[in-house]
Amino acid sequence: MPELNNSFLSRTEVLDATKRGSWSSLRLDIEDGLFPPGIKTSPRLVAWLASEVNAINASIVRGDSNEKRIQLVCDLVNKRSRAR
Repeated sequence: MPELNNSFLSRTEVLDATKRGSWSSLRLDIEDGLFPPGIKTSPRLVAWLASEVNAINASIVRGDSNEKRIQLVCDLVNKRSRAR
C-alpha cells in the first residue's frame, strides 16, 4: 500500500488492503454505509483515499461496532466536502 495518506488507491488495491474477497462484498459494505464510496477521478475511474481505507481498517482492528463505523464513514465523507 502506498505510504502517502492522501494518495489514491484503485479498486484492486483497496480489495488487497482490506483483504476483501471480492468487489461484491466491498460494494455491499459501501451500500450499507460501512465503507466510504469511491471518488470519481475520471469518467471511467473511481479511486479511494488511502487515508480513508487506513481509517476503516483501524476501526475494524479496534473492533468498532457497525454503528461506529457508519459514523466514521459519514465523518470521512463530510471531510471530503469541507476540503473542496
